[in-house]
This record gives sequence, C-alpha cells and structure tokens, in this order.
Amino acid sequence: MKRSLLILFCLIWSASSMAQIRLGQSRYASSKPVNILELNYAKPQKFRVAEIKAVGLSTLDEVAIISLSGIKVDDRIEVPGDAIASALKKLWGQGIIGDVKILVTKIEGEDIYLLLDLTERPRFSRVEFEGINKTQEGELRDKVNIRGRVVRDDVLNTAKRNIEKYYLDKGFLNTEVKIIQDRDTTLPNSVKLRFDIDPKSKVKINEIAFYGNDEISDRALKGKLKKTKEHARVSIFKDVYSRLLDADGKSLTRSLLSSQVVTSEQANSYINKNFKLNFFNGSKYNPKEYRSDKEKAISFYNSKGFRDAKILEDSIYKFSEDKINIDISLVEGNKYYYRNITFTGNYIHDDADAESHFAAQSTFISFNGHSHVPAIWEEDDHTRRCLKPDTKPIQLDAKKRYTVNVGSVGQPRDDDHRACYALYDYEKRLLIHRRVPYDIAQAQERFEKAGLPAYNARRIARGR
Repeated sequence: MKRSLLILFCLIWSASSMAQIRLGQSRYASSKPVNILELNYAKPQKFRVAEIKAVGLSTLDEVAIISLSGIKVDDRIEVPGDAIASALKKLWGQGIIGDVKILVTKIEGEDIYLLLDLTERPRFSRVEFEGINKTQEGELRDKVNIRGRVVRDDVLNTAKRNIEKYYLDKGFLNTEVKIIQDRDTTLPNSVKLRFDIDPKSKVKINEIAFYGNDEISDRALKGKLKKTKEHARVSIFKDVYSRLLDADGKSLTRSLLSSQVVTSEQANSYINKNFKLNFFNGSKYNPKEYRSDKEKAISFYNSKGFRDAKILEDSIYKFSEDKINIDISLVEGNKYYYRNITFTGNYIHDDADAESHFAAQSTFISFNGHSHVPAIWEEDDHTRRCLKPDTKPIQLDAKKRYTVNVGSVGQPRDDDHRACYALYDYEKRLLIHRRVPYDIAQAQERFEKAGLPAYNARRIARGR
C-alpha cells in the first residue's frame, strides 16, 4: 500500500513539474488556444508580448479594441498577473462587449502570443412606439434617442424612465411601458426595439392637506395653488346619512338637543372636507405645475412678512385608482416687520449736506427721494465718504450708517439723462441703483405743451 501511494505521489509531482517546465520551453505551441484565466501555475512567469490579435468583431475596429485593452506588443507582462486582469476590466468597462476571453495561442521562450476572443453586444437598429399618437411619438423620439446604441440594460432602463417621466409631467402617474426586442435580420448584429405604452388615465387630486400653518389658513394657501386644485366633491349628505345609520336612539337624541357651540374654524374645516366645488379649474395632477405652485405658496408667506417660511416635506400618496392625496408640511418661521429705515425728501448734494443729514439720522439707512443726483454716503466712527452708484449690488456694512439719494425721473443732474431708481434688499443689506432710458423727445414735447420754461426741456437731454 505504501509503495502504491509513493508511486502515485511521484506521478502527480512529475505532471506538475512538466506543466511548469512547458511554460518556459522554447517552441511551445498549443494545438488549442488556452484561456489565461484557466491557467493556474504555482509561479507566474514574465513574458514579452510578441503578438496580440482580436477576433469575433463585426462592427468594432480591431486596432481600437486592442488599444482599449491596455496591452501592446513588446510589453512585459506576468502570466497570470495584473496586466491580464486589468485588460479584462477595461474591455468590460466599455459596455460594448458581451463576452471576452484572453487566450494564449503560443509561447516561444519568453515570447507570448495573445488572442482577444470577443463577442460584441448587438445594437439598436430601429425604435418603434405602440399605443400613442403621432405627436407623442415625435416628442418621445427626441427623449429616447438610442438608435445605434449598444443593447444594455442601463440604456433600456434609462429610456423607460424617460418615457415614464414624459407622461408623469403630463399628469399620467400610472403609465405602463413594455419593452420588446426582436432580432433585425436585415443588419448584422442588430436588434429592433419596440415600446408598448399604456398611459392609463390622468390622476386627479382628491385632497390637499397642510400641516404647520398656524398663521395662514388652509383655504388661503389652497387659493395660491393656481394650477393644483382639489377634485370637486359634495359629500355632506353622504356623511350625514352615514352618521344617522350608525347612531343609536340615545346618541341621536343627545345630538339633537345639544346646545354646544360650533366654532367657525370647526365649521370651515368640516365644509372644506365634505364640500368642494371646482367647475372652472382642472384638478388633474401635474408635477411641473405643482412645483411652481409650491413656490407661489412660499412667496405668499414672504409677502406677509414670513421671510423664513419653507416647506419641510411633501408627500403624494394614492387615494384611489385615479386619485391622489397631497400632504404638505411647512414651517412658517417668524414674522418680520420693517424697522430702522427712514424716508425723507431732502436734497443732499455734497458732504456738508450729508453731514447735516447724518446728525439728524438715528437709523442704519435713510433714503432720500426727489434728489436728482443719485449717490450713497457712508459713515462710520471715523470717516465719511461718498460712494458712486454702481450697476452691481453694493454690500452695506451693518456697523456703519448710510444715506442714499435714489435719483429721479426728469431733470437729472449727474450727466446721465436716464431715469434712476434704487433697490434695497433689507435681509441681505444689498443696494443697487438702476438706470432706465425713456422717450426724452416726448417728455420735451409735454414740457412745451404745459408751458414750462424751454430751459427745463433742454436740460433733461443733457442730464445737467
């Protein structure tokens, strides 16, 4: 028994040694190409790439594919080794190859001959649509532009998402898209693609609910959602009838004899829930219009002094097969009031006028109208200077004080005949002067008709 085991061990060792020896022998040639991934040598060896070819290509360029592999003639590589693994990774990463093998066709001394055995992915030759009209088909062809692309799952999934989004933006939330692929026998390695589309019906909005709005009512906010409206409903009688059926004699008598006062808020809430007329406005859900309406709601808050108002989150969920509910949670924030701003009608033309004005000014900023000369005076504890108005916003320093001449329309006196006004962002403390051209000839004609001095008519064209 021991003798048999010894003989078997010697045979195994001999075979293993021969495999390693053959790898390094000159004039070694395989009658059949060997997949490098199937080689498993105890000690990888380095070789010079004497030749590298590619087979299995129908539309791709052989030279380009070999270049993509990262292996070229005269490279010294280890077999098996990182160069082979990297080449496989690079070729797979292009997404145009369905299958790839790197084969060894011959080894001569330190020279190795490689063969890239490739299978190309097919390409889309035609794209067709079923179940939609010609207008929709034309628009979808621009959005699903995959003709000539390689057949890949990510390409198909992207096309499907684009189709669903197209109908989603139109209010179709339940669109079904089926993808069918057929071999195109008229072209090499090609596939015909067909999208079967069933948009279903448009989804309507059953109810919109707001949460966190303590200062502004649901009704007021819903009024600002110009394109996002609830579906018409009249369910008061249904609600009353169901309550009567469920009530027993005692509870019904108690309800009829009850003298409990119902607040206006409770009444409005009940009516809003069970009574909604919407004859002139559509209630179909459109995501694009909904996003715009949410901005309008926040703008409405801003106009009421709630500058920090924002929507925390909103959720859209199914109410029935063709209806959805919308919940909007928001934070109103604090209500802000204008303060630390004064408006005067004084003329301020120079530093002396500004100094006099600052002496009486107790606020951070003061605006002077009917001034004819747009200018900005800045004052801190040490200096006072005049800033020239710019077309770009000027950042005001909260530690300083400012008095601003906003300019005027008519009789400007700073060598610029255009009308001038100023914009101030009190939150960011940004100030900007704007110039607007106007019809001077028409204004001069009106001067003449009004019997005003000709000098005044001439000076508005000079800006002086």
